[in-house]
Amino acid sequence: MNEKISRMIRQKILLASLACVVLSGGHLHGAEALRHILALYDSQKGTTPNKNHIHQTAEVILNHLGCVVEYWDLNSGLPAAKQMSKYRGILSWFYDNSMAEPEAYLQWAKQQVLAGRKFVVLGNIGAFRRSRTRTQVSTRAINDFAHAIGFNVDDRNSTTDAGKIEVVARDPEMVEFERSLDHEVLYYEKNNVTDAASKVYLSLQRNDIRDSESDIVFTTSAGGYAAAGYVVYENDENFNRKWRINPFRFFEEAYALQGIPRPDVTTLNGMRIWSSHIDGDALISKSQVKSNTYCGEIVRNEILEKYQWPTSVSVVVGEILKGPQFADIARSIFELDWVEAASHSYSHPFYWAKDYEDKDKYPYQHLPVPGYTFNVKQEVAGSIQYINENLLPPGKKVRHFFWTGNCEPTPEALQLCGKNGINNINGGDSIFDNNNPSYTSVAPIGAEVGGYRQIYAPNANENIYTNDWLGPYYGFRFVSETFKNTESPVRIKPINIYYHFYSGERWAALNALREVLKSSITQPVAPLFISEYTDIAAGFYQTKIQQLQDRRWQITKYGDCRTIRFDNEQRYPNFDKSQNILGFTHFQGSLYVHLGEQDRAVLALSHLAPEATYVKQASHKIRDWQATPQEITFAAAGYGKGEFIFANVARNQQFSIMVHGARDNRLTARSDINGTLQFLHPMRGAATYYVKAIDKNTNVP
Repeated sequence: MNEKISRMIRQKILLASLACVVLSGGHLHGAEALRHILALYDSQKGTTPNKNHIHQTAEVILNHLGCVVEYWDLNSGLPAAKQMSKYRGILSWFYDNSMAEPEAYLQWAKQQVLAGRKFVVLGNIGAFRRSRTRTQVSTRAINDFAHAIGFNVDDRNSTTDAGKIEVVARDPEMVEFERSLDHEVLYYEKNNVTDAASKVYLSLQRNDIRDSESDIVFTTSAGGYAAAGYVVYENDENFNRKWRINPFRFFEEAYALQGIPRPDVTTLNGMRIWSSHIDGDALISKSQVKSNTYCGEIVRNEILEKYQWPTSVSVVVGEILKGPQFADIARSIFELDWVEAASHSYSHPFYWAKDYEDKDKYPYQHLPVPGYTFNVKQEVAGSIQYINENLLPPGKKVRHFFWTGNCEPTPEALQLCGKNGINNINGGDSIFDNNNPSYTSVAPIGAEVGGYRQIYAPNANENIYTNDWLGPYYGFRFVSETFKNTESPVRIKPINIYYHFYSGERWAALNALREVLKSSITQPVAPLFISEYTDIAAGFYQTKIQQLQDRRWQITKYGDCRTIRFDNEQRYPNFDKSQNILGFTHFQGSLYVHLGEQDRAVLALSHLAPEATYVKQASHKIRDWQATPQEITFAAAGYGKGEFIFANVARNQQFSIMVHGARDNRLTARSDINGTLQFLHPMRGAATYYVKAIDKNTNVP
């Protein structure tokens, strides 16, 4: 055996032995499923942690797959080995093929692969040239890294002459996910996989050169690669983008995520999360809907009082200070039990950082407030204090801060939210409709800003759909397309009815809002305050998942993120071997598992359907769960439509349901022949439910 072959075998053995590191993280008593992906960017190319291809396009997919993405600027040096211990893999998506220190980068990248971390390259390897001198890096140095992933690079004979390029083979499900390659095979480069476990999804060749077959999109046992031009398509006229590769399948395969449980922020107890929040702009504006009436009054009278679903409402303090009548309107809104209080700042900054690159587009930084100069502490802490002391009824406090303007808060602003014990939201502007028919327009769960976490709104508000309030004023009705497309074929976002008080200014906007509300609340949803959603989002980032030696999964530190999803999974939870599991449901080929209120859950799966009574679906958080086929007791709290579905109760039996809460009530419902019991109950705060079979002859499943 020659030395080259021997070295290759040793490297394969090393990779195989280190593969468990990706899963275990070094735990001897069980394997931790590492969830973090390190995303690389180059600030010298004008990118930032939140303005780069990965954050704006890929991170939402990785979030859906259960991954937490963190960012590293190559111009700050390369991470040390100790810093890399928590990462499952690395993702690069560079804009070109040059960087300041390419040789050092290639050596570091190779070491990461040899340490067992999956490495995915999208677009360009990024290290073919030295950016300062524009000199070439040796092909040997490039291949030293590429060979670790499992392919070989030949940097000769690349071309953009479409007439010379032919498709040898393609997997349409992988490389034509949202856009066909027909007549759009416009770039050729020469790569060939060397990993026996690789899967090639697109291969090309040049028709003017012999032996030119090239692997363009592929995964290997150590990661994956998709060449520039074959990751996404971008329209040069309107800049709309579409995925070429199937990012769900590609990332799952490249990072070896198959079968690993995923924290899920879209679902509560098997039902899609629903929330609504109002930015405080224009509460004080006059409405055209009714003469001598303010927008805040119209929204209160026509939306909040009529629908009585949980809504988080904010005000801009500087607007409220313009007259006592505006404080009265705000108080009348905050007195509603189903309204949660939030701040939309003191003066509504249009941008938060003094060095914001586009600040020249604004005539001033914030709305004019007499005698006031911008102060971030006053914007956050000061506005919260004013609302708490002047606008809220006893027992109610500000729970949230809604970012204003460009929705790019500074670390100081985020820190102030944390110090004041409130959550934050806004930004992202997810849209998936006929004008933007792609997952590339869907934002991730949130963003890291200077060590703090900003949570994005699940979807865009009516300002986006009405072209910055220039019309059409009925535009918000099209948000329903986003709700539909982010639900099927993949539930990737919850529903969020997000709007401003100026939706009460015009009939067209008010009617669009009514239409969206009516259609959304008829669906099987879990109505939550927006603070509950952001609590769930915070839990997503903290969740720890560990595979125990007996093949059970242990989930900890999940906080309020109480849904764990297994994709492509038809098995069931084994309740005898599990702990702190309320129930489950199968949806879109995935298993959604509902966790209980304790801080640790253990989950075992089985091919056998369970016999225990469990929660199949429930619209609100469930506490104090106790169940037998004949009797169930539990507590729940919230507003909106209450819907509860329990499985494996006594079959074909009448049940009495006693509700003790703000409004005591008694219901009856009948289970079906399969032992499923379903009932509806309007939620008006906290309640305790006592469910009992009342037929004399009880058929136990």
